[in-house]
Amino acid sequence: VPGETTLPGNVPTGTETTSEGGTSENTSAPSETTTAPEKVTEPAQEKGPIRVAVISAYSSGNNIVNDMRNSLFTEANGFVCNELNIAGEEINPQNYDMVVLPMPAADLTDDQIDKLEKFLENDNKNLLYIPSMSNVETANTDEFIKEWGIEVGDTGFIYNESDGCYINDENSAYNYGYNIKLSVEDKTLTGGSDYESTGIIAPMTREIIADNNSKRIARVLEAPEQSKIAEISGKDAEEKADGRCAAVIAASDKGNTHVIVFGSGDMFAASYLNNDQYANKDVILGILKTAAGRESSSGDSDN
Repeated sequence: VPGETTLPGNVPTGTETTSEGGTSENTSAPSETTTAPEKVTEPAQEKGPIRVAVISAYSSGNNIVNDMRNSLFTEANGFVCNELNIAGEEINPQNYDMVVLPMPAADLTDDQIDKLEKFLENDNKNLLYIPSMSNVETANTDEFIKEWGIEVGDTGFIYNESDGCYINDENSAYNYGYNIKLSVEDKTLTGGSDYESTGIIAPMTREIIADNNSKRIARVLEAPEQSKIAEISGKDAEEKADGRCAAVIAASDKGNTHVIVFGSGDMFAASYLNNDQYANKDVILGILKTAAGRESSSGDSDN
């Protein structure tokens, strides 16, 4: 069960033990294992790239996964990225710092949830979860995320008629109200930056709900005030009665392990990541690097 702090973690190592008992830098692709890895407590070492495992086999957003690999999880940005088949592979904490579960097209099994739980029992580990943008039944995954004090809204997307953003087609009402301009609510994981000078755009974002009584919860990014929850058609939008809608929430434990939930998979589209008009790439990198201990409080990268 997670602990009680939102502070970003210490740095996970990039070393592995040799047969002679020494250590060597681990920059290669992770090796497969056949048995469940044991919990590891890694000593502080020199910072290296963030080793990412993307669980893409069950994703409903293959284009977004490709954009993540090509525009976000790159060597130039300080990442080493590999795909992980969670059905047939263990998640070895000695090989990975972060696991990404993007827009699953099917629910995870109990065995697969158990693999994620064992991975997150280790210090300085991170899970990035993006819920499906369609009505996929993910009861197991939802229950697992709830254990970290985070819940994905049941239906619809955040909609804001007055503060929506035209993105691709100014004549499209569909593009307007569902393209929400987010603001930074908690700067703990954004390197102290609020990105007010540029837009953080979240198209088609699910509402992410926090356990506000938990000290380990950070509402990182929020939609504008007076936002509503609407079905895909934009009709019969319901007012959000209890305040602003959160689009990104993070939870952390005393071992500086994080679960970070983004409500919008399209935030990771190359059209936003590679467009200087938007701050999507900067804010996402800031959140992930700070959680992994690779970002200073000023927002400057330590790579």
